[in-house]
Amino acid sequence: MNRKAIIVGSAPISAELADKDMTGFYKIALNRAWKLREDFDAHVYLEGLPEEDRPPKEYRLKSVNRNTFRAPMAKAGGPYLCSMTAAIAAGYWMIQQGSHRIISYYGCDMVYKKGQANHFYGHGGDKGPMMGTFVQNNDYHVKYTRLFVFGLLNRVLFLNSSGEVGTQLPLPIIPMGREFPALVDWVMGHPLGQTVIRRGVEAFLAEQNLKTDVFKERLQVFNKSEEAKEILEKIAKHWTPVVETMPELGEVVAKMLDQRVPHPT
Repeated sequence: MNRKAIIVGSAPISAELADKDMTGFYKIALNRAWKLREDFDAHVYLEGLPEEDRPPKEYRLKSVNRNTFRAPMAKAGGPYLCSMTAAIAAGYWMIQQGSHRIISYYGCDMVYKKGQANHFYGHGGDKGPMMGTFVQNNDYHVKYTRLFVFGLLNRVLFLNSSGEVGTQLPLPIIPMGREFPALVDWVMGHPLGQTVIRRGVEAFLAEQNLKTDVFKERLQVFNKSEEAKEILEKIAKHWTPVVETMPELGEVVAKMLDQRVPHPT
């Protein structure tokens, strides 16, 4: 389980990966990001991605859609608690695969600069698309923090390899190529890492206590439910202490990397 994985989005910065040596990484492309290079191992996409924007049949890579990641998402709490972006769905799906201890995101920072293209291929309408129009899905910090804790509980560490200024991902920022498998144990064994896990478990328990049958409803019904909105707001408050700890944990992880002596494995 020493192999690393990287989930690649379509931000302009992702163009830097077009010719980069990515040996040793299991490479996952999100939505249209497969167009960057020809050696992606998997393609994770949402149903709304037009057929013409999907890889051609001769492009041999694993196709991952809702039929594939529905079960991992259900196990992790369901789409309304996990949030169904392609990026987040890819994260929970990769945890279930159980083959990678380090999973990094690249080009998923959701930083949009006025007057500039928001994707490496130009302008697009999917500014970090979430499932449907579900307003609560916009709380990226809570959703990615939740994924981070769920990852640690499964001995998986999520990182941000691109880390653009203003990134919406609360994950530790570690440049691509500097991560190493033992970092998972280092983080889990650090007092601050243990605090994040403990507070995260408390938030997960709060979710279970607050959830009602409305969480089993279809999206159209769930979106219109005032009860669902109120419950999600209460749940978000339980995650706030974890979210607030993430910047400090990111600094700790960076220091761990700087002080490391062994060579990468």
